[in-house]
Amino acid sequence: MKGEIRMSTLKPKNWVFLIPEDATATSILYAPLHKIAVRVSSQARDLLVPILDGGQEDVTDSPQKDELLGFLASNKLLELPKEWVPEQSNTGKGKAKITMSLTNKCNLRCIYCYAKTGMDYTTMTLEVAKDAIDSVIREAVQNGEKKFGITFHGGGEATVELKFLRKCVAYIQEQARVYDLKPSLGMVTNATLITKPIAVWMGKHFSNVTVSFDGLEEVQDYQRPDSRGKGTFVRVIRGIQNLMEVGIKPSIRATVTDFGVNRMTDFVEYLAKEVFPKGGSIHFEPMSLCGRAADNELTTNPQAYMENYLKAKEVGKKVGMEVTCSFDTFGHEKKQFCGANRSTMFCVSPHGLVSACSRVTKPTDDGADLFFYAKHNGQSGGFDVDPDAVSKIVAHGNLPKNPCVSCFARWNCQGHCPIARYAYHEHHEQSCIIIQELLKSAIIAKLDKNL
Repeated sequence: MKGEIRMSTLKPKNWVFLIPEDATATSILYAPLHKIAVRVSSQARDLLVPILDGGQEDVTDSPQKDELLGFLASNKLLELPKEWVPEQSNTGKGKAKITMSLTNKCNLRCIYCYAKTGMDYTTMTLEVAKDAIDSVIREAVQNGEKKFGITFHGGGEATVELKFLRKCVAYIQEQARVYDLKPSLGMVTNATLITKPIAVWMGKHFSNVTVSFDGLEEVQDYQRPDSRGKGTFVRVIRGIQNLMEVGIKPSIRATVTDFGVNRMTDFVEYLAKEVFPKGGSIHFEPMSLCGRAADNELTTNPQAYMENYLKAKEVGKKVGMEVTCSFDTFGHEKKQFCGANRSTMFCVSPHGLVSACSRVTKPTDDGADLFFYAKHNGQSGGFDVDPDAVSKIVAHGNLPKNPCVSCFARWNCQGHCPIARYAYHEHHEQSCIIIQELLKSAIIAKLDKNL
């Protein structure tokens, strides 16, 4: 495919990088796949540039050249580790996990909603739901696995269709007993509808819950109002407390806009004091320019996001809150950003379509022309995969040649979010700045700590 990177064309400079340090004449030799980061002099850097480009014979012989070649050879830095050769797609198979988007209905009207809730009220049929559940159980049995995973997540709020959700969970538990399997159930929720009785029920069935919660009252009520325009902060807190009382400690996922970027640290401190006194976790993400977000002017400034994220992370260490974001990738090298890169995600939409991305849940969504690759077959009770659609997803999942091929963050980033790259056209300077600067600061901090 034009524009993609082929492994045969890669040179050592594509997995060993030389990062200039701003305040010094030194550079950092960063080899993420070999877990190596060292400072090198400007003279060493000048010698390394042609060597890493495959032209060591062009470098004049000298003791320093021999020393550098010895270092590279002893650490196998001129070889790409075999385990990092990209894998091919398995079209959602191989792991007994699926995501079910039960409904496009939602009781909130978040100002940045990628799904633009309030325009489509489709709810999955029980037939599609059962066939989706059967498919993941079948996968587990065929693979000889003892457990399977189902996460309720997507364009709407699952608890809006509580009766249907209960039916699905009851069927999951029933079939798990038949096949002697252990289900692992998760949910992404806004938590506003989780009363004490609902929490008690969830406590019996769910092992992993993520709550979408953006910040202190002013931020939450502005960014995530309900369908009547009313604030939701108090209801979210109540829902989280109800979950905590039954033994579920949810993780928090917060979307950061220009409105709330300077309040990140305050939010972490509040959560530690008022919600998670024994420790918790929060995942921050800058707002994506998709759905309703494309209609407002709340895009986060990259520098402001980085500064406030790092402050929040430091505060989190002190107060017992784990603070993360998808851009903070030091030590987390990967072959792909997520399963959507290789269509290994199996996300069943309310319409009975299967998407490689949980953000794509209806035919009118941005990215629907790429990420839907299978559909429900009522006669067979299965899901028919379109090989051509899978090929398109895989082609898009290949790392873009520009600007990724020479970027020192490529193995930590892998082009970042594929839906943002394709549908929202967000493979641009903002994302690159954030991930490069956070990674560079983490590398320098690690080197300084080891001095």
